[in-house]
Amino acid sequence: MMRRQMEGFTLVEVLVSLVVLSVGLLGIAALYVESLKAGRTSLNRITAITLAADMADRIRANRDAGVAYAGVGPGADNDCVNGVAACTAAELAAEPGGFDRTWGEVRPVSIRHPLGGLPVLGDYLNMSTAPLPGWAGTVRAQTATYGASMRMVVSPGREESGLLHMPTGQSGHFMSPHYSDQHDAWVKGLPVPLLAGEPVDTLRLVPVSYE
Repeated sequence: MMRRQMEGFTLVEVLVSLVVLSVGLLGIAALYVESLKAGRTSLNRITAITLAADMADRIRANRDAGVAYAGVGPGADNDCVNGVAACTAAELAAEPGGFDRTWGEVRPVSIRHPLGGLPVLGDYLNMSTAPLPGWAGTVRAQTATYGASMRMVVSPGREESGLLHMPTGQSGHFMSPHYSDQHDAWVKGLPVPLLAGEPVDTLRLVPVSYE
């Protein structure tokens, strides 16, 4: 008697297929959510541009009433910033920070480790908060939570003159001296050579002998 050979998918193969399909569906859902966010951001920007253009047209049409768009409110400490009257130089200098205030002070960048919220440990894992220029809608995209993961300027054939910036450092171990040694150059925009120089540290992997 001849035995009939069993053919078809096993249960394990079906489960693996379901896992792969689930990962793909999750990726499609994440892409759809990101597209919705981008569309909403674009809509907000278009609305803001339209309102600004409408306000500018109103001011041009009735310049005598342009003072109405200067803003009203209690103002700041000296009642002149966004108040009923413009600040004088002396009043602006008396505001917190005076003439030395910068955009970076309002929007500093803070790079935090996923475990940086833990007491004591966060002092070693997180980068120090630093004031930086830029905005999400500019060429130098920068906000309080993200920035350029790498800046590189290099000409083909002249790699020795290339520059490279990267936040934090090359090591992922917070006890390593290279965990944050490149962060200061990234913040200040200091030139860092693209090509590696002389070796500073050497890591040797020695196999364990079981004899």
